[in-house]
Amino acid sequence: MSKVALFGSTGLLGSYIQQLNPEIHFVCFRGDIRDKDSVRSFLLAEGDASAVFHLAALVPKQVVDNDPKLAVEVNVEGTLNILEGIRGLGEKAPWLFYASTSHVYASNDKAIVEDSKLDPYTYYGLTKLQGEEWCNTFRKQYGLKIGIGRIFSYSDVKQSSEYFLPAMFKKIHNAENGENLLFSGVNGARDFLRVGQIDRAISMLAKIHFDGIVNIGTGKGTHLFSAIAEIAQILGREDLKLEAAPDQPTSHIAETTRLNGLGIDLKPEVNLLITDLSKNYLRQI
Repeated sequence: MSKVALFGSTGLLGSYIQQLNPEIHFVCFRGDIRDKDSVRSFLLAEGDASAVFHLAALVPKQVVDNDPKLAVEVNVEGTLNILEGIRGLGEKAPWLFYASTSHVYASNDKAIVEDSKLDPYTYYGLTKLQGEEWCNTFRKQYGLKIGIGRIFSYSDVKQSSEYFLPAMFKKIHNAENGENLLFSGVNGARDFLRVGQIDRAISMLAKIHFDGIVNIGTGKGTHLFSAIAEIAQILGREDLKLEAAPDQPTSHIAETTRLNGLGIDLKPEVNLLITDLSKNYLRQI
């Protein structure tokens, strides 16, 4: 795997994976994945790549909700353009990694296995599931080798405040003294990852050219309201009254037997993640 064609090189996952694997020669697509001709030309020019990492997507949830048409064009049609470009290489078609999401699953109070019910709980999840379906179609129809990684929740100091954990830091820090804060949708749990963990998993899947679907998670959930309380404590906001709205719990925690069977064991690092986020946030205020 000396050469990898990378889509989404400027995003969090794409940026980190290049730093994590200096031994790999990454060739980065700089165009628009909605442009079928640009995608095809890029893949033809880099036809000796042994793998393609498709990490490009329109996120987060709020952005997708505000422009669903653009989300379909990027997350679905863009994926189809990449698949068509790879198919056009014929026998030289490289292995593809498609970055999907746990958003494709229905909420479950138990750990979610790969064959659990698929019922996207966000529009973003719907577009990523549609991308998965195209991947599966091309695998069956044209014999492409494709690894689909359903990535569970993750965060990083470079994420914007549109994502959950950074949003909580901002909301709690900006609250008035003694304010009562009501949080919606925080009765469930999420399986949080650090970006470096995800990229290590992708790199290991690439080494074996894994063909199929696998969850990328730690197998351990963090209760969302507990994370909020920890953030408030870190920020010294004991003056606030925190309350979780009495809405239906939703949980997404990975069942990792398949991942572990591939020799990939991601340990829970949510405490380190929140510490990293807090240090970064406190430097900025």
